[in-house]
Amino acid sequence: MPTIKFTSQTMPQSGKELTQRLQTALRNSSPLDDFIQLVKDLKQLETQYQMDSEEFFDRFQRGDMGDQITFIRWANKYEIYANNTRWRIVAYCFRIIASVSQGQISDIRFSRAMVV
Repeated sequence: MPTIKFTSQTMPQSGKELTQRLQTALRNSSPLDDFIQLVKDLKQLETQYQMDSEEFFDRFQRGDMGDQITFIRWANKYEIYANNTRWRIVAYCFRIIASVSQGQISDIRFSRAMVV
């Protein structure tokens, strides 16, 4: 998701101008860039708290992690990652590309059922 920052000099002067800037940002965004940023964010949190996102999410769901805003955001990001089929397909394709480039596989045959 694109991030838009305004300063006092760049603040939209009307709702119409704000809408136009948001539409431009969305048109120029890429789902792949969003996925890469999501993964980077999850990896940063996993490193910071020394646990993987799946373990964190299980503990968060049980109420073991508290309700710090960082944990709420982490849980939200993990849910987006875990529940979005499109991202899983992209992740699966990344794994295939990595395997092919490392010479681990040479014949690629897959279907949507393998990644859903």
